[in-house]
Amino acid sequence: MNWSSTRVPLWQIDCEEFRKVGRPFELRDVTTPEHEKFVEAFSVRHGLMNGREGTTVRFFPKTPASE
Repeated sequence: MNWSSTRVPLWQIDCEEFRKVGRPFELRDVTTPEHEKFVEAFSVRHGLMNGREGTTVRFFPKTPASE
């Protein structure tokens, strides 16, 4: 699974590139209100679902069954 961390430079670009592949990916170290805002806005903008485990958020495409 592709993943990035908010601790690496340009992690937002990593998320955009992973989204284009169309498979689930993770963003690790989501720890600040700014990170939370990014997760919500990114999910809405790109029609993605997300789930959280600790400080890791997994993004995945919506399926017809999930709508």
